Amino acid sequence: MKTPDSTQKTGQEPFNQRVQQLSLWAQEFITGGRSPFRRIEPFAPILTPAGEIHPPLVFWINRDSYMAGGVLFFPDPSDPSPLPQGQMAAEALGLNYFVTWDISHITLWQRSQDDWSAARKLPVGGGESPNAADSHEALLGLMEAMKTFSVLGAVLPDNLSAYYLANLLRATMASLQTPLTEHYRIHRGMAESTRPESPAEKQAQGKSFTTLVRVMALALHDMLPKAGQPQKLEGDIAIAIAALPEPLASALRMLPAEAALPEEAQVRLHLLLHRLTQLDISRQPQRALQALEILRLETAAELGGHPVPGLPAPACNPVLLLHPDAIPEQAEAPILVASPPLIALHVLLRHLYRRTPFKACVFNALEVRPEPAPASICGTLTDSRLPSVGEKRELTARLRLSWPARRFRLPPRTPMWAWQLLHLVGLGAKDTFYDVVTPPHWLSSTFGKQLLGLILETAALHKLHRQENSLRLQLRKSQQAAAEVEIVHGRQVRRIAAKQLQQGAGSLLVLALALHEDIWNMIVNGKLHPVTSQTWTDLPEAGLLLFLRTGLGRYLWQVASGGRPLPRRTALRNEVLRQSLPLPDRQILAKLQHLQAKDQSEPNASLLDRELALYLGPLPELPAAASSVTDHTEHAALPDTPEQEVIEAVCEQVFRDGTPIFPDHYLYDYYRPELRTYVFDSPLTIQGEFFGLIEVRDARGNSFQVEGLEAAQALVLVSSQRIGSVDLPVDRSITVSILDRYRQDLRKLRGSLVKEVFRRQADPHSAKAIVEKLWRQKSLPPWHLISGS
Repeated sequence: MKTPDSTQKTGQEPFNQRVQQLSLWAQEFITGGRSPFRRIEPFAPILTPAGEIHPPLVFWINRDSYMAGGVLFFPDPSDPSPLPQGQMAAEALGLNYFVTWDISHITLWQRSQDDWSAARKLPVGGGESPNAADSHEALLGLMEAMKTFSVLGAVLPDNLSAYYLANLLRATMASLQTPLTEHYRIHRGMAESTRPESPAEKQAQGKSFTTLVRVMALALHDMLPKAGQPQKLEGDIAIAIAALPEPLASALRMLPAEAALPEEAQVRLHLLLHRLTQLDISRQPQRALQALEILRLETAAELGGHPVPGLPAPACNPVLLLHPDAIPEQAEAPILVASPPLIALHVLLRHLYRRTPFKACVFNALEVRPEPAPASICGTLTDSRLPSVGEKRELTARLRLSWPARRFRLPPRTPMWAWQLLHLVGLGAKDTFYDVVTPPHWLSSTFGKQLLGLILETAALHKLHRQENSLRLQLRKSQQAAAEVEIVHGRQVRRIAAKQLQQGAGSLLVLALALHEDIWNMIVNGKLHPVTSQTWTDLPEAGLLLFLRTGLGRYLWQVASGGRPLPRRTALRNEVLRQSLPLPDRQILAKLQHLQAKDQSEPNASLLDRELALYLGPLPELPAAASSVTDHTEHAALPDTPEQEVIEAVCEQVFRDGTPIFPDHYLYDYYRPELRTYVFDSPLTIQGEFFGLIEVRDARGNSFQVEGLEAAQALVLVSSQRIGSVDLPVDRSITVSILDRYRQDLRKLRGSLVKEVFRRQADPHSAKAIVEKLWRQKSLPPWHLISGS
């Protein structure tokens, strides 16, 4: 073991560097074989009642089974009390002791009953400023002392806290993430699906969380599979799940399209099952329930859960909950829409709380059936993906269930959440209450105007509340409109009479949510009027064009249109009416027009602003209007490996033995077969068959006949790679055999290529492009000629 330089002073080192150095020395001590510890982890994330903390060093006896042997803190000199964090970390790691290291002493704190006290102190050097050699010697002394404490300081299984169990599950989930992400990337590449999917990282997180919920359900019912082969673990879990009581068995079952766990993930999961068997958590269901609640608080948002915006009091039942992160207690037998992992968790928690089971659980709001009609619908819709053509056909069919008397033609860029909201509005019975959170900035979009119109035809809008990243709607399914709509703007509450919305001034909602207070007051006081087809008739268009060049006009247009460019003169009337743009009185527009007529030149914007202020009064300094956020799929930035690095690594792995050459490599197994030569100067295609003779044609229109479909297919494959000539066996059975082997080899090669590329590249679009690029570079036949055979 290296002895550190005695002249180096630990007090001069940056904190992180100091921790890393101690970690290296500790690992060297472990390598010497004189310690019960097997791994040192700097800044390990640990859940505690105070949130996530990161102790500088955790000493692990078995990291995979979450068996810690010690935890070390460096107290802040300005706050020398180390007890709160040390106590919480020790309890969360299943320990009865922790260690603090200050300038002159190392203290081992131990719990006796409910009190913590200093059990042992070790000096660090002989003075107030110990050097690196002193720290090294002190660490060795500490690790010798910790041998005893790590054994005597372990908490008995029955006394472990809920935070220990939550950390055990969370650590397992983290260990599953990498192999599962790689597995989903490869699975996606092999499937070659065009259906939009969530990122592999999200799929991996959902799968690992669902698997942990299944394991916990089995552990709580003392039904964990007995020790067997890890490779068969998921199958054993599926069999055990089927024996659980309902509704657990149905909610936790493996889904038909669910990808299986890869072998590495099953091996890691096997360690968790062994640890849970040791802990026998079925004897303390309350502790397990608390651990699941801790995980829910930590993970629900990442799994698509959102706070429930609100329920009527008393709650109207049945209630439909959309993607909740928790289930309100007053919701009796609710209908649940959530992601598969959250459905699994909510069903298990509801079972453990002994509450009424869910009436129904579905993954997508469009799967909610018309019966029973919910009395209240509360939650969040955020799926901003644009559905594919095939999905739109499915969505249209779903809407026929909720709107049997209506047929809709929604704009092409209508996001998935808007289809879902429309379906839910159609499903509701009379007086159904809605409290739904959606993405922001959609009211001024093309689909938003149509969606809002359909909602106002069927329901009474009561309240809109724009927050930073969302828009909350409260409405009631009723033919009788509310007297007014309440708009929450920051800390202000603005109100719009329902009659104004019905008269076509739909932009008022957009304006009320975003306008500067002084400008909104101009609408309230009648200085500005949303234009309608009735009031357009005598507007001076030249004056209107000039108004749109003023600061006020540009600001109003930006807010009302959602950030679109100013309209051209030929489209002026249609666009201004479509946005219900607020305009000053006709007389003011006429005066602006007259201003241009006086000198026959177009006045500049500053002159127009001064003229407008004479009639409307001083105008405030207007902020830049927020641009509309188009509702479409927003792909999160994924960590990708540089393309050239991926290509080089994949080529070294997949093509190290070259590529198969057809038919040359496949004729070696036959002794001097009789061959026939075919000559071609461009790619060939099969045209048809006549009495066993197959006609093939080149790109110039020249054609010839060959005997047997297998020979024609072989020629098509070879001509797609090169031109010239090729010798094929006269014996058709030999041609069939070598052609089948060549296709099998290409399929294996393609599978390896897809696997290695998708393993390294997170973005599926980039990964597919690299696969195609490498396939072409290696002069292999077009994949459709192989995949379709």
